[in-house]
Amino acid sequence: MSKPSLESLASFVRDLDSKCTLARLSENHIFAGSHGGELCCWSAESGDLRWRAEVSGPISDIAIDAGRIYATASASLHAFDAESGQLLWSRELEGGSDFVQAWSGVVWASSSVYELEIDDFIEATIWRFDDSGEQLERWTINERPWHFGLHEDGGVLLGLGRPRCGFLRIQPGEKAEHFEFATDSPVTCGACGSAGRFLLGHSDGSISSVGTDEGIEQYVESLVTTIAGTDSGFISGHEDGS
Repeated sequence: MSKPSLESLASFVRDLDSKCTLARLSENHIFAGSHGGELCCWSAESGDLRWRAEVSGPISDIAIDAGRIYATASASLHAFDAESGQLLWSRELEGGSDFVQAWSGVVWASSSVYELEIDDFIEATIWRFDDSGEQLERWTINERPWHFGLHEDGGVLLGLGRPRCGFLRIQPGEKAEHFEFATDSPVTCGACGSAGRFLLGHSDGSISSVGTDEGIEQYVESLVTTIAGTDSGFISGHEDGS
């Protein structure tokens, strides 16, 4: 029996001018970003294009808050009007931009510096802006975060790579606080689970839980490439195909 193609199962297919780097579904809208810097919005019901914008790519991440789309792309953070796609403001970050989160008019972003000689990231900066693009605070750390999630206390939680590994909690007006896991394996990805719980995948295949039910589990010994939280647990994908 032949396996059906993704195209045959899709309600509609839409193209970008270059490789797709992200896709998000929000209410009745589909947002997608590309390696070339395109950010597009379609109707989720009809597939009709609502708007298309272009910045210097690749687009790394987007966050949606209060009628705005915030996007990290290349070395910058951009704010767009969610209905029209109009570019409202842009702010240059240090190094390559990575993640963005937004809630109640506060925008958090991260950027990192890659050193070719050692083939690794050597520094990352965490930024906090208001919704007009004014920089409020910044923190510099020695690791690139591989997960960047909003915390219920109004700050962010970062899953770290080497050298420290573990995770950071950052709250407005305070120093970053570092925590260790039972494993010293670097974080490779993460997701928000149920009841305010964070799930962080590691390079050794283990899954750490941070929040109401903290602990660590391991089912396979292969790097975690993606993870999704469910009401009853989580679903993880690994480098070996499992």
